[in-house]
Amino acid sequence: MLSNILTALWLALVPAVLLAVPRTRRMTGDWMTALRNVPPGCLVTFLLPVLAYLCLDFLASEKELFSLRRVWHPVWFGVFSIFAGLCLIALLNRISHCKHPPDRKTSFLPYIAVYVFYAVTALVLSTLISFSVMMRNVSGFRGNWRTSLLPPENGVRIAFQQAAIHPFLAEYDYRLRFRSGSSEEYRALQTNTGGRTHFNLYRLKDGRLLFSDKDHDYLVDVPSRKIEYLFRHDGRFYAVPYEHHEFRSCGRLESGGAVEFTFDGKTVKASPVDPALLEGKTYYGCLTDDFYSASEKGETPVEKRNPF
Repeated sequence: MLSNILTALWLALVPAVLLAVPRTRRMTGDWMTALRNVPPGCLVTFLLPVLAYLCLDFLASEKELFSLRRVWHPVWFGVFSIFAGLCLIALLNRISHCKHPPDRKTSFLPYIAVYVFYAVTALVLSTLISFSVMMRNVSGFRGNWRTSLLPPENGVRIAFQQAAIHPFLAEYDYRLRFRSGSSEEYRALQTNTGGRTHFNLYRLKDGRLLFSDKDHDYLVDVPSRKIEYLFRHDGRFYAVPYEHHEFRSCGRLESGGAVEFTFDGKTVKASPVDPALLEGKTYYGCLTDDFYSASEKGETPVEKRNPF
């Protein structure tokens, strides 16, 4: 956000000064006219995609009206923004010539030079500011939560959210958001400490969803908002209730013939999972940069990083 604000101020500074001074406002030279009229067009080209993305992201993630990727097309938004900026430059130029007619034939070369200069400097400035802000906050860096909407079940809308926790490396915090009417609940999943996001989702025979990535597996009952953590021990699967927060360390042990799951100093008795339940699962979709149904993206097996 800071980079957008400072870049916008950079694009608006020179024309604002030139228009504020009566003498420079009336000057009709090609270079002076270009310096007054071209930067506002560049400003429109820069701001339109930013504002459109913010509005669409809010309507998609907060109002849940659509999936952002279905309506957000950067290339087309970019082409439209460039066209809108050029139209504004032409309009401002026409207004300038009507108010203060030039005393000689105009040249387009100053307009092209000023346009290229501001386009390049705006891009470089925005990139450098974003980079410097990220570098100053590497230790406490957190990106915005990106929301992927899943189909609602029994009146409960579930969304998968991810936020980058490093400016360059592929490390993410994950959480699930449950919504039903005015009720809303967030459940933090385990942090991904390395690797791009890829969850395979499966529908089990009992109606629950299985979320499976390279590190962890979760059994999610959407209507009841219950999550269980699935793990393997001695070739069998077990499940334990998943806490409302992520755990930092975990382990498995047997005590009196029962399997127990330990995490952050707590011990919970694990329940065996019927193998038929998992064998009868059907591929539901996947989560990468968004949720893709089985018909949109086929199943890509996920290789467990630390299988157990």
